[in-house]
Amino acid sequence: MSDEISKYCLEKLDEWKYFISLASSNLFIEPSASWEIIVSSFLGIKECFTTTKYGYLMFNIFLNYMVSFITSCIFYFYCIFPLTCLIYSIIFGPAGFLFAIGHGALFCNIIACHETRISSRHFMELFFTMVISRVVDKSKPGRINETKDPVSWRIVFIAQIVRWLIIISKLFMWFVISLIPILGIILLKLQSSASRGFTYFIPYLEGTKRLDKSSLNVVYYKSFGKWLVFGLTTGLLESVPIIAGISISTNTCGCALWEVDHPINVEDLELNHQDQR
Repeated sequence: MSDEISKYCLEKLDEWKYFISLASSNLFIEPSASWEIIVSSFLGIKECFTTTKYGYLMFNIFLNYMVSFITSCIFYFYCIFPLTCLIYSIIFGPAGFLFAIGHGALFCNIIACHETRISSRHFMELFFTMVISRVVDKSKPGRINETKDPVSWRIVFIAQIVRWLIIISKLFMWFVISLIPILGIILLKLQSSASRGFTYFIPYLEGTKRLDKSSLNVVYYKSFGKWLVFGLTTGLLESVPIIAGISISTNTCGCALWEVDHPINVEDLELNHQDQR
């Protein structure tokens, strides 16, 4: 059992070393392209509001957002708001009540945007399909998942427990940091910029290009700087509650417009996997 755990941990350590090396070596390779991706979000706004053909998709994504936002607000203001209000009241006195309401709305908005990007992947993929159907060859096969040695269910179980403990610890830590007036919410959004930017492309990469998890990791770390810059832009556009539900659609449309001019080369991923091995 201990040997299996050691082997699994060493494999994961080597994998992380490779990804960190990949991200650091490609962080500033194409700075102009990384900065150009900022414009794509605003081009997405123009594209969405100059035609009605995306109305159905925008409505469904916005509906998913509202469900997530209202659910988050109910939980937050019923369970967490008294504690937040107490902390802010100690610091700001009577004005702490208003700070607590503002923190609740912004914090719930971040949670709702995250959940919407996960629950609306089908509609986000359709966005890509509608925008770039003229250049995407759907008959082209995607990557075939590589066969690997099976991992013991005990190792998987332990890994999942550790993973969730880390996630819960991170959520608690970032909730505490988010309590810092104004600056806390900004820090919370900044720390997830790269992953937020990349999540907009995942529905298309998984659905249309049919990339597996390993290939997605290579795409993410190979263009880490690009996802970071794009995540900062989308984070800004998602900052206002309610309006953020519309911004998710326009950001997705902007991603599709970006993919038209800068398609991700699947063949390069094959070479990276060979280098990793």
